[in-house]
Amino acid sequence: MLRILRSSHKIAFVSLLILAWFAPTVDASSYTVTEESEWTFSLNEAKTVYIYGNSNRSCNEGGADPYLWLYDDGPESDGSLITQNDDGNHNSTDQCVSSKIVANLGAGDYLIHAGYCCNQRGLGYDGPDYELVITDVELTGGTPTTTTTTTTTVPQTIGVPVNLTLTVDYFNGTVTADWDSPTSGTLDPERYAIGFGLNDDGNAGPYGVATGNVGDENALNTQYTFDAEYLELLFNEAHGLFNVMIRSDNDTESMYSSWTPVQSTTIMNMPDVVDNQTYVVDSTTGDLTFSWNASSDGFVSPSHYQIAWNDIGNMWELEDQGAISGTETFSETSYTVAFEDIGSGVKYFNILACGAEGDCHIGETMEIQVSEGTPPTTTTTTTVPPTTTTTTTTTTTTTTTTTTTTTTTTLPPTTTTTTTIPVTTTTEVTPSTTTTTSTTSPPTTTTTTSLPPTTTSSSTTSTTAPPVTTLPPTTTTSTTTTTSSTSTTTTTVAPTTTTTTSTTIPRTPPTTTTVPPTLEEERAAETKVEFDQLGIETDGVNLIEVDEAEVKIVEELDELDEELAEEFLDVVDGEHSVEEIESFITDENFDQISDDAKAVLVAAINEADEEVKKEFESTVDIFDDESYNEYVAEGSRVDTETRRTVVAAAAAVTVATAASSAGPSGPSGSAGGGGSNGGGGGSGSGGSDSGSRKSKSARKVK
Repeated sequence: MLRILRSSHKIAFVSLLILAWFAPTVDASSYTVTEESEWTFSLNEAKTVYIYGNSNRSCNEGGADPYLWLYDDGPESDGSLITQNDDGNHNSTDQCVSSKIVANLGAGDYLIHAGYCCNQRGLGYDGPDYELVITDVELTGGTPTTTTTTTTTVPQTIGVPVNLTLTVDYFNGTVTADWDSPTSGTLDPERYAIGFGLNDDGNAGPYGVATGNVGDENALNTQYTFDAEYLELLFNEAHGLFNVMIRSDNDTESMYSSWTPVQSTTIMNMPDVVDNQTYVVDSTTGDLTFSWNASSDGFVSPSHYQIAWNDIGNMWELEDQGAISGTETFSETSYTVAFEDIGSGVKYFNILACGAEGDCHIGETMEIQVSEGTPPTTTTTTTVPPTTTTTTTTTTTTTTTTTTTTTTTTLPPTTTTTTTIPVTTTTEVTPSTTTTTSTTSPPTTTTTTSLPPTTTSSSTTSTTAPPVTTLPPTTTTSTTTTTSSTSTTTTTVAPTTTTTTSTTIPRTPPTTTTVPPTLEEERAAETKVEFDQLGIETDGVNLIEVDEAEVKIVEELDELDEELAEEFLDVVDGEHSVEEIESFITDENFDQISDDAKAVLVAAINEADEEVKKEFESTVDIFDDESYNEYVAEGSRVDTETRRTVVAAAAAVTVATAASSAGPSGPSGSAGGGGSNGGGGGSGSGGSDSGSRKSKSARKVK
């Protein structure tokens, strides 16, 4: 079998194809079958019974081709067929085409139909004679012939495992195979071999692992777990139809059972559920903003998300999928759902993580009381402009009439509309200012009549009323008349002086800073000098990327051939072009480069594009030289060392399977025919005993 170590990507293969016959001696009864006939026997207790229809001839001799059928023959039985066999005891020397049945039977009555290959022709059909042997049981019926009791050697057998099941865990990205130990056979298993494949054909190959080596603590485990990383390594994907079969191995006696029937399960393209899901409610709108972390624990990483909600409960328990509302797909790890799309009441929300093919994993249900938000309170404050009073005095020369006009504008009360919110904003009104402008010419005689004072009132009223309505202003006019005999008016205007100031700002000269070269730049300059001394062209080469190891390799190659050294430098620190790699690997001295040079070359080509890799692989045999072990070929995800060992192991599995299918010499331990398969397997580390991280249910939702 095959042992695959994921950590080091190494594979070892052990194949054991020897079938041994070491068994205790038991009593057996022998009868001669001269025609198609029926034989009966009874058991007082449960036991394993061996029945042989021996041809007693080699393959190149003529004679009978026995065929045996075993039926339940109890008084309350329906006569159902238990098993049948054609060539289970086949070997080429003395039992060619002989039949064998090994059955674990309970107490009761049974019937053997002894006939000829490959159909029942009817009782009494006259066929060639052959020997009918049964262990520890006396037969009755048939065609009476000589009955003898003898001692014979019964071969040891190993039973096939039973009750194989596969369980897919989408939370942790694992598939666990579980089975039970065999219920038949005379030998106990020492370990189990597991064949598996990921394909649509239902083929449990080409890979295989074992539960351990003989005597290991895990060798007799009846469970094995494969994880997504392991499947991705082998198949370049971790979803599809996964196929498994199990076999019992006893390496001490070189005995191996037949494989179980292949068990298959579909691994969907489904990621793990999201982590750390939370939500925030907008109190003013009622909108809900959800956020979460993406998980990488499943078989694939999420490609998009959805949010679903309903009024009933857990989404995965709903029979009526029409009761579920949801969002369109999106790739961000946060999303806001508007209140108007949800409505008021208790709602149940789920965040779905989906794979590229639309297989979605439903996260934990969040129960949320959704309600409409409260709009904010708005306060509007109107500021009344100040009241202005203007007084004008006019004096004439002869008869002076002084007229004072006072204009008073009275504004209506200020109305403020107030709506209450949790926070109240108050704006203070600027106090009213009264400005009086007076120009007076000094009269000879002045008579002044004073008007009553002007009173200006300002009122502010807070009320929840309609918006402010502005009324036209009220105007009051007051006139004062003064009579005087003589009036002289003199106005002196002060001279105007203009001062001009000019300021000159001195000019600041520019500042120049010299940045010293970095350590990498100094080293690159030194490398260039060194290469120039060697006569090596460095145009197009990023000398900063050239390390000391590469300098040493270039010096070694220069001693071999200067052109080869330049070509090497172009490839590893140039543009990685097809022309550069072609020129280098086709150089007549290429085969003489050192292993260190090959390692640096591999690191450079691993970073190159597909065309460069194709050119490299078309000339260089990457499997023939271990210096290329770290090279990752075009279109591959694993390095050459892993590919080499996987291919070798797969070929060995194919050879072992072909050899075991041909059947070993001697009878096998499987009831119902077929030679036993040989070959042991190394223990694999692609999986482990399962331990579920999360215990939530997985459902596929489209």
